[in-house]
Amino acid sequence: MILQFNELDVLHLEAYESSKIYKERTKQWHDKHIMKKRFTEGDLVELFNSKLQLLASKLRSQWLGPFKVTNVFPYGAMEVWSESTSAFKVNRQHLKPYYVEEPINNPAVHNFLIPSTPRRDSPAPNPKRTLLGRQPKFFSFTSFSFFYCI
Repeated sequence: MILQFNELDVLHLEAYESSKIYKERTKQWHDKHIMKKRFTEGDLVELFNSKLQLLASKLRSQWLGPFKVTNVFPYGAMEVWSESTSAFKVNRQHLKPYYVEEPINNPAVHNFLIPSTPRRDSPAPNPKRTLLGRQPKFFSFTSFSFFYCI
């Protein structure tokens, strides 16, 4: 009986040690993949919209902005400003950098993204025949819509 209690204590200590090792490795992996956010005055940032709005804003972006950082306080607090709102303080964890899209000046990439006119030797597509030469048929049952090709 005492031998079984000792074996249970050994198993318990081994399980505790293995879970401790697992937690340490998981923490190291997580800390290695954290990207530090450093903002200075004048940077453009986006603010996370933390208001929970279901369905209506499901496909809308959750980030508001751009905002301009006007003051950086210690311990992660920042003061941001935009033309539509006055200056207010926000925590750094609710911000991410705002990247301005620049136009593409490379003509090779431009030609790849924008299709050219169709070649003269290729036949014009028939607008009535689609989906591998088949015409789609649509059926609607209550709120579901189905289509198949014949």
